[in-house]
Amino acid sequence: MTRMNQSSERSVMFFQSDTSDAFDAHPHKAAVGFACALLIGLQVLFAELSHAAVAPVLFDPANYASFANSDSAETIRPGTQITLQNWQRYKNYLPFGIQVLYSSQYRWHVDSSPEFTITVGPTVDYTWPRQYLEDTEKYGNQTRLIRLDSGGNTIENYIAGLPFPIPAEPHLADKVIYNARYGPNPTVLWWPWTAFMVDRFLNIRITSEGHAQFYRLSHLSTPSLPINPDYGKGYLKSQRSDITAPEDIKYAVDLILQPDDPTKLSERYIYVPQLRRSYRYSTAARCTYQNNSSDTTTREFSFDTANVKNTLLGEGKILALEHATADPAVLYSLGGIHVKSSVPGWTKPALGQWEVRNVYVIESVFLRDNPARKCLSHTVLYIDKDNWLPIGFEDYDADGNLWKDYIFTYMEVGNRAQGGNFMILHHQTVLNLKETHASVVTVASVPKLDNDVPAEHRNAANSALPSSIMSVNR
Repeated sequence: MTRMNQSSERSVMFFQSDTSDAFDAHPHKAAVGFACALLIGLQVLFAELSHAAVAPVLFDPANYASFANSDSAETIRPGTQITLQNWQRYKNYLPFGIQVLYSSQYRWHVDSSPEFTITVGPTVDYTWPRQYLEDTEKYGNQTRLIRLDSGGNTIENYIAGLPFPIPAEPHLADKVIYNARYGPNPTVLWWPWTAFMVDRFLNIRITSEGHAQFYRLSHLSTPSLPINPDYGKGYLKSQRSDITAPEDIKYAVDLILQPDDPTKLSERYIYVPQLRRSYRYSTAARCTYQNNSSDTTTREFSFDTANVKNTLLGEGKILALEHATADPAVLYSLGGIHVKSSVPGWTKPALGQWEVRNVYVIESVFLRDNPARKCLSHTVLYIDKDNWLPIGFEDYDADGNLWKDYIFTYMEVGNRAQGGNFMILHHQTVLNLKETHASVVTVASVPKLDNDVPAEHRNAANSALPSSIMSVNR
């Protein structure tokens, strides 16, 4: 944190020493120095006000209608570099939220620095885990959508693998969302992280460090394990986050259970080390701010797959960074992303090349009885057709104004035991365009999969359920 703030501290000190020396030397020079300083200060203020005063971007389906068509031969040649000077030529390949960043309408915006350059590389096809592929071929034609009285859709007869191997109408958008929900996951993933926030004045705060464990609890496609283990009955996934820093929240544990039933809310449990006890935290409100920031709400802890109306806005070709560099010096440090920047979390060229990915563009609107309608009117997701991951999405507030821009960067990690690979998050960026701050969480060291996970977190029966989080007392 000290290193991050040194540049701003130096600039303040330079201004103070410069004007004081001028005053001591000559009063006219002092006046000139003060006038220059005042002018610079006003320029900074006016720049800030110009971003704040701009009319908000409203939701409009037309903004999602001009992406390069998935079925066309049109593409971007590998080696192409996209900058602030030429981005308009390639805007049809950029998610709408990133187009907004290039337009400089908000405080968070792409600038002309070479470190914002997008270099396009070849598209790399995903290597599916062997057992997951076999389960898709075996069970894929059994899954059915069931219409609910609320207007949403749930599923039945899902066993394992991809629920809808070749999604098609009717209800194509819902099938895509369920494919994303049940996409390929390792049985256990150990993911160490560093998280930080940046405000409109580019003040930076490390909010937490630790390691997260992601467990697949049912519908497994893992050799030597049953499809539905007894310990995971009723649940699809578990996410456990063990915090190691800062000191005041060290040893805290946050555990989220996602029910197998898509109509049910996620369960969240938090262990508070100061109290030496855990408690259950409600996810029902959906719009409640978390961690003292509107970048995260309880909606993030309970995506309501069956309690939304999903609409296909289109199918297109979109640029994304899904294969980060293998260089550990870049991959596991903050050197590969922007930190104190006009777009915190933006990938630097050293982190890797972007690819043209075929995606579904899905609009999700919360149903009438869903409390998330109080703060969100639309969410637009970009789902990769090859690996079924979201490469990003945009949230619009209750008034239809663009609120938050989510950008995801991935890396493909091999798993010899599974006979294929898994797509693992490298970092997630949340750009809050309304309140003008940003949150970034990034991998901090080598993630571990399945048998390589540290022994104390490897066994889902012992670590993935609420009864386990008190074990930190040991």
